[in-house]
Amino acid sequence: MSQAAALRFRIFIKELRWLDASGRPGHELDLYDKKATHIAILDETGKIIAYVRMWRRETQGFMLEKEFRALRQKPELLADIQTEIAELSRLAIEPAFQGSMVFFELYYAMYRWSCQNRVRYWICVVNRIFLRSLYSVFKLHYTVIGKRDETTAVLIPIRQFRWWAVLMRIWHRFRAIASFLHLPTKSIARLIFRGHFRERSVE
Repeated sequence: MSQAAALRFRIFIKELRWLDASGRPGHELDLYDKKATHIAILDETGKIIAYVRMWRRETQGFMLEKEFRALRQKPELLADIQTEIAELSRLAIEPAFQGSMVFFELYYAMYRWSCQNRVRYWICVVNRIFLRSLYSVFKLHYTVIGKRDETTAVLIPIRQFRWWAVLMRIWHRFRAIASFLHLPTKSIARLIFRGHFRERSVE
């Protein structure tokens, strides 16, 4: 958790300045961390290069109902699907890996966790950059729950990731074969996914 907290500090406090520095120096932590599921992508050395945390409502309630309750302007959208929602937050990717396959690997891990936990929808509080990224990369559709200034709460049906998940499974199998044959997988990935990368972060 220390690595993830350090990455969150660099992205959300130093770079984006969305949060205030508090607690352990150089680390960003809060009360939601204890019961959240933490998903991370590691590099070859074991360093965390991409991260997000997720949880279901029955675990500890949603930030959208507390810190961001002003954005919960259409509660009727969530009324009948409460048990099928997971909230995601603190999504961050190391700057050196933005615009790489790491982005897709993280979303693939999020999708797999959601399927395993019978989650059909994600909710999150995002900025305009993130919303543009969702559409430009995945052509995803979302429903706005509420909006205030530059911040928007959205509901995302994860079934839209289904075909991307299929592609990622194929990619993983190809990568295993390519590694065995000593093929340049990074160069091939750039050709396949060219044009799909943008800077992105979520609160």
